[in-house]
Amino acid sequence: LYQGRYEDQDWVGARNRVADSDNLAPQTLISRSAQRLLNLAEAASSPALRKKALDFVLHQIDREDRNTNYICIGPINKMLNTLVWYLHDPEGPELQAHRARMRDYLYQADDGIKMQGYNSSRLWDTAFAVQGVFQARAALQSLGDKPGEIRELTLPLLRQAHGFIDQNQVREDVCDAESAFRHPSKGGWPFSDRPHGWPISDCTAEGIKASLLNEEVVEEPIDVERLLEGVELLLSLQNKDGGWATYELTRGSRLLELLNPSDCFRDIMVDYSYVECTSASIQALQAFGQRYPHLVPEKMFWAIHRGMSFLRKAQLSSGAFEGSWGVCFTYGTWFGICGLKAGGARDSEPALLKARAFLEDTQRADGGWGESVGNCETRSYNQQTESQAVMTAWAVLGLLECGGASLSSVRRGIQFLVDRQLPGGDFPDENIAGVFNKTCAIHYDNYLKVFPLWALSRFSALQDISAAAE
Repeated sequence: LYQGRYEDQDWVGARNRVADSDNLAPQTLISRSAQRLLNLAEAASSPALRKKALDFVLHQIDREDRNTNYICIGPINKMLNTLVWYLHDPEGPELQAHRARMRDYLYQADDGIKMQGYNSSRLWDTAFAVQGVFQARAALQSLGDKPGEIRELTLPLLRQAHGFIDQNQVREDVCDAESAFRHPSKGGWPFSDRPHGWPISDCTAEGIKASLLNEEVVEEPIDVERLLEGVELLLSLQNKDGGWATYELTRGSRLLELLNPSDCFRDIMVDYSYVECTSASIQALQAFGQRYPHLVPEKMFWAIHRGMSFLRKAQLSSGAFEGSWGVCFTYGTWFGICGLKAGGARDSEPALLKARAFLEDTQRADGGWGESVGNCETRSYNQQTESQAVMTAWAVLGLLECGGASLSSVRRGIQFLVDRQLPGGDFPDENIAGVFNKTCAIHYDNYLKVFPLWALSRFSALQDISAAAE
């Protein structure tokens, strides 16, 4: 990390020494001035004032630890909080509790111990898997397979998935929510599991969608009142701009980015509205309204309308939607299309026609689609050296959603997936398809298992519907 002895390092000078390749959010004059003032203020502050400030910070750390069962929202503050308790009370119960949950993030790889970007993506993966399997059930039945056999084949999987989704809904708000500056949590679903405790808008949405599907196959579905709690949480998370952020409402101005101290992360100072979160929330609200129209809150229709307006404004001139949690324009455009369709947009709507044209224009010669994670950093579309099965599945699903079942581009995409599939049914490993904060690539091991299956099944089912209509 550095040359020479620790004592000889110029740590003040090193604070602003960043490689050009990492300096994606350069320090502003305001940010550097604020840091200098804070350093001076800390040196000049009275012991009493310093203790009051440290007590406040320690309270926030303690609330985060207790509300997440010492898992913490992510690995960075997990390590920082652990270090705080080590320095504050090395023999205390807090440090022991942190140590007990350290394995939630660590795993042994072939080349050493690694740390995950989250304590898992189990709820997220499970909800998507349920939707993919239901689509596969519909496709197999449309191909003439016996419905009873298909039902028995998939029932164990779906019932186990239902059990996990049921057990990991957040059932209560966090303690001291006001002093911890926390949004309500009850009724939501997290990215990973209930002990983690932080519900997210799109995870809650996917949890609702999967739960509604599972009502068809389980003996004890999630009680409708609990689903309604999830709906109410989603409604409470809608921002003034009509979109949905992740964990909480957008609570501050974008001007706060002038104080961004990270160097390598953009747009992190407040929780902004995102295409994916907005689309998923619209889809879940619409799905709940269709299943339980007599329970729909009056404000839900207005919420969907505002969400649609946000999506239309978020669409780029190219027709694409920028994704923030997957790579990148292919992922975002799939979500943008699905959100608009769920909200009632017709295939002939200009926004959908532009999105469809973008996907068709970016299809590669081999029939697939492929992007680099670098697109998230540059915020511009550049193709990757080869097509990717996951991104091809996203593009195909997007095209199918807006009336593209008969398009040659869809057929070529499907053929790419068929040719790409290995004899055992899986797909060869490929490049990373997930991302967060635009610079952190994250691998989702189950994406290759779920999305190609979903796209192939959706195409198959729609082909059968088209044939029956003819």
